[in-house]
Amino acid sequence: MEKEKKLLLAYATMTGNTEELAEIVYDQLCTQLKEYEVEKYYIDFFKAPQVFDVDKYEAVFLGTYTWGQGFSPEEVDQFITVNDLRKTTVYLFGTGDIQFGEDLYCLALDKAYQYYGSPRAPLKIEQSPRGEQESKVIEWTNKIIEEMS
Repeated sequence: MEKEKKLLLAYATMTGNTEELAEIVYDQLCTQLKEYEVEKYYIDFFKAPQVFDVDKYEAVFLGTYTWGQGFSPEEVDQFITVNDLRKTTVYLFGTGDIQFGEDLYCLALDKAYQYYGSPRAPLKIEQSPRGEQESKVIEWTNKIIEEMS
């Protein structure tokens, strides 16, 4: 039986850190929001992005890393281009590496946050969500779940 309420979780990863982060968010959403169908989509650099009917989703969770001088990677830009996410609520999460400078740390998330007017600040994780950072991921996701319930 198909559930009426749907969420889309789309993410891109280079090193696997953002994928790990996406898995934690996905597990929390699936475990706690039983009335929602959560669809997970990997934004693959080597494939054209899938086009989604974003009108059918209550929200989109978009995960990305920051590339170069504070940009989202090309595959995320292509995904955003073919899917007008401004039609829905967008929650942003991602990974970064502070060694490249605080001014560039997760800057792609900050830019997307301003563009989409997301209702919650983006979740920024230094490299991997393992260890003590996992609780930060769960706390961020749980706050969104509370707002959606």
